[in-house]
Amino acid sequence: EDVNAVCHAALTAAHRNFPGAILNQQLMSMILRTMSARLPGFTPQSTLLGLSFGRDKMQNSTADLTHLLDEHFERSFNFAGLGGIPLAGKTGFKAFAHQIPQNGTALIVYGPHVTISSDGDVGTYLCGGQDLLSMDCDACIGALAHMDTDEPGPEPGSEEVGMEAQVKCVLTELRERLGTARAHPNGTAVGLVMECFGVAQKLMQGLIDLDALGSSKLVLLGGVQVHTPHP
Repeated sequence: EDVNAVCHAALTAAHRNFPGAILNQQLMSMILRTMSARLPGFTPQSTLLGLSFGRDKMQNSTADLTHLLDEHFERSFNFAGLGGIPLAGKTGFKAFAHQIPQNGTALIVYGPHVTISSDGDVGTYLCGGQDLLSMDCDACIGALAHMDTDEPGPEPGSEEVGMEAQVKCVLTELRERLGTARAHPNGTAVGLVMECFGVAQKLMQGLIDLDALGSSKLVLLGGVQVHTPHP
């Protein structure tokens, strides 16, 4: 398969379905440039990184965003549940806030991911050694598969733990957004990941505790990670 054709189809689909998408390296440069310009005294060493990304089979390259962030920021804290949706709650945020260096900065990067195949199909990928495409973003796909059931899920922020509880929490939040996802002009896969981001944004904003931050500064960066095939 022609490398240029693979890259062209995937990148064209990325920009068509996710306008404004930029490369991870460009995003890293933007993060560092913006924080340096707007936060007096900012240094990566005085910053605590918070991550809320999904469990991703595709993050295996030094160019992946998680790797680039870890490379620049020495300390990190994991907020993630499924699909990049933060399920740590206010208790988790307070634990995070207590680890921020004195007079330092907290940077939280969050959101779901989606992969685009070499044919430009959103929500599928080709695993190494396999010949058939697989569905990506398991939490969103799994939630969609069970969306028409009547099984209730726990309230976001509840004390329930474990994979099953996390799936139910995602399900509870996505259920009321299903119609919007299916009506997305670019298809259900695009609509679903955008609604997953909406859930992630809602829960992230809900767990912020300004009192726990004290004098520390907080930067939130949310979005959808779009993974394309490696050349």
